[in-house]
Amino acid sequence: MKRLIAVSAVLVVALTAPAASAVKHNRIAMSAIGPLRLGMDQAAERKALRQLRPGSFRSYQDTDVKGGLVYREYSYYRGYGVDSYDVGFLGQRGHPRSMRVARIITFVAADRTAVGAHVGTSEDSVRRMYRSAMHCGQIIYGASRVVLYKPCPVGAASKRHIVVLLSRNVVDSVWKVDRIAVQEPGLKVPIVQ
Repeated sequence: MKRLIAVSAVLVVALTAPAASAVKHNRIAMSAIGPLRLGMDQAAERKALRQLRPGSFRSYQDTDVKGGLVYREYSYYRGYGVDSYDVGFLGQRGHPRSMRVARIITFVAADRTAVGAHVGTSEDSVRRMYRSAMHCGQIIYGASRVVLYKPCPVGAASKRHIVVLLSRNVVDSVWKVDRIAVQEPGLKVPIVQ
């Protein structure tokens, strides 16, 4: 009987171990999420996206920026209604070769920062992780006015940095991480559009 229990325990551990390690997560750093890095051109970004497997291309949106620049954000999704990544390029309008990655956003809960923050983490947990390095800005109302957002940059705004975007439903009191972005300093395009 003891031998049967021991063999069963070993079998359970052997069968569950590959499932736990099969969850692929990407490291979120101040200048990259996994293989996607700030400053990449479009060809390098496409190559990095193949490694990342973001899912299907969904849409893109252009935003005019001062100085004749354009910010173009591409959205990808995995499955019905589940966003995975947004990649934003900044460059001269009409000059596609000048476009460089200026913002990378993840909606994937498996992606982690160095301290362990990820999509779905509560505000209290994120504040404990980052302490005084995180400074939250003003609350932003979503388009439907049902969801509230609070952008919280981590690190110096004058350098490449992480922005933890917290959200909550107006009827719920719990703020949670909705998405995490890595962006270039001085990017004036709102993270929620």
